[in-house]
Amino acid sequence: AGATLDVAGLGDSGFMLLRRGRDKEAGRCRWHIVGRSRDQQHSWNFPFQLARIPEELEADVKYDCPRDSAEGCLRYEFPVERGDLVLLFTDGVSDNLFDEEVVHIVEGLLNEDGDIVDPDVVAKELATRAYVRSHDSMCQTPWSESTRKNGQVSFGGKIDDITVVAAWVADEDTSSFD
Repeated sequence: AGATLDVAGLGDSGFMLLRRGRDKEAGRCRWHIVGRSRDQQHSWNFPFQLARIPEELEADVKYDCPRDSAEGCLRYEFPVERGDLVLLFTDGVSDNLFDEEVVHIVEGLLNEDGDIVDPDVVAKELATRAYVRSHDSMCQTPWSESTRKNGQVSFGGKIDDITVVAAWVADEDTSSFD
């Protein structure tokens, strides 16, 4: 039995598991999405969230407002291989970058041999691209598509919190890739 990645997620922050393989036609490494989280929303633009409400503010909270808890999280389990890339991100990334764009950005960070780069470089590049896109009022984004599907008129990106964590899957007994 191989190693697995177990993830629990709640709301609209997410994760993506990427794996590379040799593309014989292109003659280089190609990445594909092996696993991805799904958003959890009560309704459009109303994601599940964890919150601890101070007693003094309790009276201000609407009673019809759902109280989400960790028990409501979605759980995922995926087999992983050495060299897989795990991405954890806030919705500021997924609202501004399409999944295919994430894959393309990761591919662009590899050298000709497909060598693995520092995960901080991957995280910073994805965060930077999401940030730039969030301030572009004319681009097509997952957010702008979502707004139109839900009867709103919105163009461009969505300014929001943007955080990315990247990590490579490695053997237990190694601290770096050969």
